[in-house]
Amino acid sequence: MKVDINNPQQVMDVLELKPHSVYLVLVKHRDNNPSHKAVLFTGFPNGSNSEVYCNNYEEPFSMMTLYSMKILKFLTKMED
Repeated sequence: MKVDINNPQQVMDVLELKPHSVYLVLVKHRDNNPSHKAVLFTGFPNGSNSEVYCNNYEEPFSMMTLYSMKILKFLTKMED
């Protein structure tokens, strides 16, 4: 199935991501970049405010700016 990477709701649905949760992921920023392990914090159910943290970069970046992402493991759900 093709995923519209400009539609964060569709990304959340296809990858079966839970809102307000934390995942261990494998990400690439560009096709020619190596893959890096990172932590994904999902935001709202529509996919907004979902950010990826990786020790190779100083600041988090939006899930929607990645070239590729593979979910390795669900870690926890952030409770209120």
